[in-house]
Amino acid sequence: MLVATARACDALRASAEEIGRLWAAEPHEPADPASWELAHVPGALRVQTEETDDLVRAVAVFLWVLTYS
Repeated sequence: MLVATARACDALRASAEEIGRLWAAEPHEPADPASWELAHVPGALRVQTEETDDLVRAVAVFLWVLTYS
């Protein structure tokens, strides 16, 4: 589970860097970040991010149980 989570996070790295560059290139901070995201972040990347978030949460629960059991 830890290796899968690390790989999932690593897979997001390049995409996150590209989105960061797009955000930084905006002349002004967008008034509505949610609208900006819909216009600039591909749906597949949003899904991948949600799936990775689920993995990270599962690892957090696993580590909590391991630590406090």
